[in-house]
Amino acid sequence: MIQFQVTDPHFFWSLSRASGMLAYLILCASVILGLRVRTRTLGKVGASWGAFDLHQLASLAGLGALALHVLSLLGDKWFAFGPRELLVPFASPYRPVPTALGVIALYLVVAVLASSYLRKRISRGAWHAIHMLSFVAFGLALFHGLNAGTESAEPWARALYWLTGTMVGVLFLARLFDPAPRAKKPKPVELRGVEPLTS
Repeated sequence: MIQFQVTDPHFFWSLSRASGMLAYLILCASVILGLRVRTRTLGKVGASWGAFDLHQLASLAGLGALALHVLSLLGDKWFAFGPRELLVPFASPYRPVPTALGVIALYLVVAVLASSYLRKRISRGAWHAIHMLSFVAFGLALFHGLNAGTESAEPWARALYWLTGTMVGVLFLARLFDPAPRAKKPKPVELRGVEPLTS
């Protein structure tokens, strides 16, 4: 029987830090790909095929990295996180506000991803409203990373956060002022002597 023993007391903390940064970067990529699909200007840059599929794939990968980020903290003995501290906003004594916003961001990511799979069962307006929460989730994740991350004081980390935050902000403004046109419904076929075909 193979036994896995962790000798480094900071292993799970380091794993959580690495997976948290990975989750943030994947979330950033997912948001950018989503903006790529729905912005007219970005639609002219590069091939548009596969952008939506990559957007969904990045969302799933980001959720997986988020799960690893949270679950790895259960093995950390330094702060002794439990399910309550990890899943209930403001329950953690470690940097309560940025940690709580990170928890809320997690729930928003789950809601947005779930809405994608329930798209055919909910109205377009409801789906769009839920999907717009992805920008809120990104903003909360950015704040969480800047203020709760152990390496957030490092120049490279702050530069990375500000660079990605600026990119998403600029692309979001482009999405507001230059949205891609919605696909038009096909016009009913009209034949002489025949009523127009409507659904």
